[in-house]
Amino acid sequence: MYTWLQWAFIFASLVLQVMVIQAFIKGPYRQYPFAFTYSLVLFFTTIMDTARWGGAERLVPQEFYQTETLRQIFLFAVVVSFIDRAMEQFPYRQRVRGVLIALALTVAYGSILFHSEGSPVSAYYNQLGDLATRVARDLSFTAVVLTLLLWSILLGRKSVDRQLLLATGGLGLQFTGDAIGQSLRQLALPGRIKWLVIAANILIVLAHLMRVYVWWEAFRKEPTVIEVASPHPARQEPQAT
Repeated sequence: MYTWLQWAFIFASLVLQVMVIQAFIKGPYRQYPFAFTYSLVLFFTTIMDTARWGGAERLVPQEFYQTETLRQIFLFAVVVSFIDRAMEQFPYRQRVRGVLIALALTVAYGSILFHSEGSPVSAYYNQLGDLATRVARDLSFTAVVLTLLLWSILLGRKSVDRQLLLATGGLGLQFTGDAIGQSLRQLALPGRIKWLVIAANILIVLAHLMRVYVWWEAFRKEPTVIEVASPHPARQEPQAT
């Protein structure tokens, strides 16, 4: 039964991903090139993972950790691009862009140095799987922190692009589901609680499906501007009579 559920999730994910890609092709890919590229990477790597899971290892030599690391790198780039777009009205946008690029390179290289026993080159050849997994995890954690920063920027603006707001909300759903699912996995590992692992996997997949669906809703429509109400509205002085 669980196998049929896995195939159902894979089918639903691929269908939604195709819908998102079609929505991007109609126009938004010009405004969101990194999100569009990530959607393409996610689609093709999902097909590769599905083929490998179905028994076609010879046709798909790449391991899961390689495709997962690739997805995390592009997802990190998506978050950075969203922040850059959210700050298009700020005069110091160029400086922030430089800081974000430097942060991305620092996190990636620093993670390789921290998790490798020797030099990054020797670690690449000797323990590629474990190293890639740890680097992907660090990038994912940094992406979560940057998403919180993105939310604070969006909430601080008087007007927000509806597409950007929904796309950011989709990322928040996926990151939250991933965090809860990974925590459940950690709880299940010491006692090897199988049903808890299955529940964690289902939660992670559902969070992914929710993110893809929200992106489809966001990018299939024309961009609109939403006026954000101020959290501290100006008080009106009583008029003298």
